[in-house]
Amino acid sequence: MVENETLRTVISGTAGGIASILAVHPLDTVRTRLQAAPAGAYRGAWHCARVTVRREGPLALYKGLAWPLAAQGLYKAVMFGVYGAASRALRGGDPARPLAAHEVFAAGGVAGGANALVLAPVELVRNRFQVAAGRTTLRAVLREAAAAGGVYRGLGATLLRDVPGVGAYYAAFEAMRRRAVALRGSPKLELAAVHQSNCAAMNRRDAPD
Repeated sequence: MVENETLRTVISGTAGGIASILAVHPLDTVRTRLQAAPAGAYRGAWHCARVTVRREGPLALYKGLAWPLAAQGLYKAVMFGVYGAASRALRGGDPARPLAAHEVFAAGGVAGGANALVLAPVELVRNRFQVAAGRTTLRAVLREAAAAGGVYRGLGATLLRDVPGVGAYYAAFEAMRRRAVALRGSPKLELAAVHQSNCAAMNRRDAPD
């Protein structure tokens, strides 16, 4: 039963994540190029988008798209799987015991930390593709990354973002779920359903800051 619920959650969360990436990836490409460009290279986001399309074509806004798309299933399997395992560990021998708010935050933080190990190299590869002038290859990107410190360069910053961020996300979700049940007697809410409605927020990595 738990395995079936986890699988449904992973599949639904993956679908929501893919939809959010397709929607915001061009904006993320513009953001990444603005951050990487020298001062004065662009007058703003709209100017950056126009210059990119004029010089490289509209598909340039989707550079690096394949990597976060391909990793969505793994993201969600790690995120929901680790959160579930951490929650069960915190409950100890009483699987029916509701977790306290700080325990939900802790379980979410563990999930965010584990997910960062998957996310960091994918983000690095995606960002390298996004700022590359013209065509490039995965081999060239990985070679460049290795020379600059490896695919886990910046992992510390990713952990600082995702451990508290994912912990807060799960804590907020659980608080809202319990409130909805108390007020309306709603049936158990699926985490994946709420995740889909908030997938753009959860996928900051695929959205502009």
